[in-house]
Amino acid sequence: MQKYRDGPRLAVKLDSGEDFVSSILQIAEEEKVTGAFITSGIGMLRGTRIGYFIGDRYDERTYEQPHELVSLQGSLAIIDGKPHLHVHAALANRSHDVVGGHLFQGTVHVVVELLLTVFEDKKFGRTQSGPLLTLLDLEPTNG
Repeated sequence: MQKYRDGPRLAVKLDSGEDFVSSILQIAEEEKVTGAFITSGIGMLRGTRIGYFIGDRYDERTYEQPHELVSLQGSLAIIDGKPHLHVHAALANRSHDVVGGHLFQGTVHVVVELLLTVFEDKKFGRTQSGPLLTLLDLEPTNG
C-alpha cells in the first residue's frame, strides 16, 4: 500500500492481495481521518461481496472472480471512536456486465487507486436508522 497526503487530498494505492476495507480503515487511523469522502476509485477486486438494501436486509451477492472496479464512492465517519466506511461500487466482469451496490468486502486484484477528500479537524458520525442502516451525521454531538 502507498499513500500520499496533500492537505485535504489523500491519494491511496492498494496492492494485489490487500483487503480493501481493512486497508482503508488502517489508513484512516494512521492519518487520523475522522471525516472524509471517497471521491473516486478504480482498479480490480476479487472475492467481492456487495449488497442491495431492500428495507429490512441486504440482498447480498459474492463475486469470487476478478472484476474491474469502474466506479467507487463513499464516506468515512467515526462510530464508537473507530473509522467506519460506507462505500458503493460498480464492478464490470469479463463480459462487460456491470454489477453494483454497497461494498461489504473485497480483495485487491492487481491494484486499486482511490482518492479521499478529507475534512480536516472535522468529525463525521453515523446515526442508527433501523437495525442495519447507519446514516451519515455531519454534526455529531457524541462519539
